[in-house]
Amino acid sequence: MKKAILFFVFVFSILSLTQAQTILFQNPSFEGTPTPHITPPYWNICMPGTTPDTQPGSWGITLPASNDSTYIGLVEDDSIVWVEGATQQLLTPILQGHSYFFTLDLATTTVVGSGIDPGDVELQLYGGNGGNSGCDCTELLWSSGNVTNLTWQTHIATFVPTNTYSQMLFLIHSLDSTKKPYIMVDNLSGIFENINPGVYLTPTPLSCINSCDGSISSIMIGGTPPFHYLWSPTGDTTSSISNLCSGTNILNVIDSNNIVYSDTVTISPGYIGTSPLFTPSICVVSVDTSINKNVIIWEKPLNSQIDSFLVFKETSVAGNYVQIGSNAYSNYSTFIDYASIPAQQANRYKLGIKDSCGRITILSDPHKTIHLTVSTGIGGTWNLNWDNYEGFLYSSVNIYRGTTSSNLSLLTSLSSTLFSYTDLTPPPGVIYYLIEAINPVLCNPSYKTGNDIASTLSNIVTNAITNIETQNENTLFSAFPNPASDGINIQLNQLVGNNYSLQLVNFLGEIVYSKNKLSQQTQYIETNNLSDGLYFIQLKTDKSISSKKIIIKKNKN
Repeated sequence: MKKAILFFVFVFSILSLTQAQTILFQNPSFEGTPTPHITPPYWNICMPGTTPDTQPGSWGITLPASNDSTYIGLVEDDSIVWVEGATQQLLTPILQGHSYFFTLDLATTTVVGSGIDPGDVELQLYGGNGGNSGCDCTELLWSSGNVTNLTWQTHIATFVPTNTYSQMLFLIHSLDSTKKPYIMVDNLSGIFENINPGVYLTPTPLSCINSCDGSISSIMIGGTPPFHYLWSPTGDTTSSISNLCSGTNILNVIDSNNIVYSDTVTISPGYIGTSPLFTPSICVVSVDTSINKNVIIWEKPLNSQIDSFLVFKETSVAGNYVQIGSNAYSNYSTFIDYASIPAQQANRYKLGIKDSCGRITILSDPHKTIHLTVSTGIGGTWNLNWDNYEGFLYSSVNIYRGTTSSNLSLLTSLSSTLFSYTDLTPPPGVIYYLIEAINPVLCNPSYKTGNDIASTLSNIVTNAITNIETQNENTLFSAFPNPASDGINIQLNQLVGNNYSLQLVNFLGEIVYSKNKLSQQTQYIETNNLSDGLYFIQLKTDKSISSKKIIIKKNKN
């Protein structure tokens, strides 16, 4: 009995010591934003103009990922002028003459169109020393053989390099020169050095600090099945375990000859700091002319690790941004800044992402709205002035004019380097103006699927307030309080008659309150149903208009 115990300990020790360090790929499950012609983080293209796709969702590919959310897709031109590949600089080189293996999941597709013509295809693995770019095909290490399965199938890549290599290249290879096949790759394990038969463990770290969602998968090389598994300290008896907290785990595998194979791995804790997710980008910021507020618009990527989008606004200190709101991932990819007053000034915004761990990404580049003003010119003309849109390059601006805010039509177009215009032939009466800048890159936010956003709009301005005969403001009436919250008190300073009328006009020239044939010198306008902002009180007679500015700003609890 004692001899058996000693032999068990001896075999256990020898097999444990023969394990070599695992070489881990960076981003082994190709996580990223599903986008055509974009490689996931940490992976680089093989040659210019041959960028793989981050799938699913492009070219009719809908197969879910075998691990996590996304994977990589590769296509080859039927004339073999170009092939797509993905390369990565290894954290630790693979050594000449050593035996290695790792697992990966492969699948193909029968989807036809968008540059895909299904056919026989394989994946090739090359070793090289070309760094993070270029098709360094120094040595073919392994090929998968013809991949025909339309769902994920796990392959074991085994190889013995004849030289030491610091780079690995995954390259599609068509087995039919008349076709343009497509292959998908996902779920790479670590690279194990195959010294002796044994069990090899690949850990998945915790997604968040102090979470317990780690996992460990095992690969058994050699030995005589059936195998019996025993994990410590969990006591599990399966080949893989999940829902692990940070800490060290040991797997003992006993084969049918009672030989024990063992490996140990540590689940690393999550980390605090800047989110490792990609930096978001804003499509456009614009004035929503239907509500006269700024709106921030972005595209929503498919990513299960996004909790919400955060909107930041520049303060009165240049370059200083504060968060003004958030938008849950499940909501539309737009945010309305209800505190904005587009008629008063332009605003700059940035976008951030909060991941499922509560970490925030690096903020996007800023976008700034266009602010438009109108003033009286010489001889009945009107001068327009606006500032530059910031966030994308554009070649021209469109100027719109109308007799109401809803019937604007194109007046003229100017170079984007110009920021003023005089309307020499305006129609008589009240006129409205608007500036538009065209975004050369269309974006498709989730709230308007199928309707690309192509431009940013300025605030609408009108000559309605300027184009009046104004008497001395102190002679006809007074208004208080200013700012007003619940209502406006108006005191008329002289006798009134049937020819007096009172109006409240917003900054677009729209009448939001009107009362004719005033019979009392004291008037009251309730403002509970009005939006915050700049308004004009107008007291009209048959011969003149007296006007006062007033701010409506409701009390916030």
